[in-house]
Amino acid sequence: MTIRLLSILFLIGILPVSMQAQDDAFAEKLMLAIINNDVASIEKHQPTTEVVKEMVPEIKEKMSDDDIKNQLLIPLQQRFQANVDNVQSEIKEESIDVSKIQYKKFYIETVEGNNESMPLAMSITFDYKGKEEAIPLTIKEINGEWYVFEILMSTNIFKEN
Repeated sequence: MTIRLLSILFLIGILPVSMQAQDDAFAEKLMLAIINNDVASIEKHQPTTEVVKEMVPEIKEKMSDDDIKNQLLIPLQQRFQANVDNVQSEIKEESIDVSKIQYKKFYIETVEGNNESMPLAMSITFDYKGKEEAIPLTIKEINGEWYVFEILMSTNIFKEN
């Protein structure tokens, strides 16, 4: 009965086809937020004090929620916005038509022996006028939700080599 119900739900599209599709949607959403200067659209994917405590449980003993917010999260959000601003400057300088940017795929770099609590590197690749470009970020999945921490390189994304 359960297998039959799951099969029916899958066939009519109620169950997700795969996590890959959800991850692709997340990656594309990040790319669009960055190239369209719309950080507010990914606000729910920015780390919170609870996310920090989940990643580094011992921090609860050392820092209050206000300290985590003021010393860690606000500077992180400011760096993220500064990096989005760098991308926006390059889009303007290079006269990039953002409507021609097409999401392609993403890669998550996993390092063997990496501390489970640490963010992972993600590269979001896209096509612009037949050339593949990438935006590297750090991300982390916690309790089924993806969080974005930093844009690792926010300059020379569209520059000709």
